Amino acid sequence: MAHLPKLDLGLPSYDSLFSTEEERQEANSEKVMAIPIDKITDFKEHPFHVTMDEDMAKLIDSIKENDMLMPALVRPKKDGTYEMISGHRRKFALSQLGKKEMNVIIRDLDDDQATILMVDSNIQRENIYPSERGYAYKMRLEAMKHQGK
Repeated sequence: MAHLPKLDLGLPSYDSLFSTEEERQEANSEKVMAIPIDKITDFKEHPFHVTMDEDMAKLIDSIKENDMLMPALVRPKKDGTYEMISGHRRKFALSQLGKKEMNVIIRDLDDDQATILMVDSNIQRENIYPSERGYAYKMRLEAMKHQGK
């Protein structure tokens, strides 16, 4: 007996018909996960320099006392590692403390979305060089042009 090819009619699967709304929400929600710091690479062409200054010393002290209060934001890469979107300074502080893992939110983002989020999450910092600010705004503008905004 010949097997007919499966037709995709765009109907929900049997399992999804009988899952609860809570299970569906859980499957789509972002979660905070601890991942190895050595699996996180810096954002390509990250315009903001991470330096050991007074603010970094304060951040290191804060993490030492209170742990990391806000998870970083990363995106998955094809090779199984992650690219940092927001949290470069926290990653540096954790590595200075000898920590091996970092709490992150993993979000699928295209290059333009990642660039806009990276700039927006860093641009409000006080101690940014004008050259860093200018380059970051240029990156953001190019990403927005790609998106047609």
